[in-house]
Amino acid sequence: MFIGSIIMLVYASVLDTVGFLTSSFIMFLFYSRLLGEKKIKTLLISAFGCVVLLYLIFDVLLGIMLPRGTGIFRTFALFIESYI
Repeated sequence: MFIGSIIMLVYASVLDTVGFLTSSFIMFLFYSRLLGEKKIKTLLISAFGCVVLLYLIFDVLLGIMLPRGTGIFRTFALFIESYI
């Protein structure tokens, strides 16, 4: 439980700088690993699926802008968003 709290604290502190897509993907990877998933392929697919689903719900369905980050992270987020 302590490690999960640390993961969420780090996630919240880097969200504006790194952006929603990148920080959420990494957070889901760490949380899935913490919950016991060991297969890399499953970790990557589930993290990607969760991030895309949350992005579609908040940005497309509800019209809520999510943080894109700064610098290279913003460029990366704009690139990914152009394909979603």
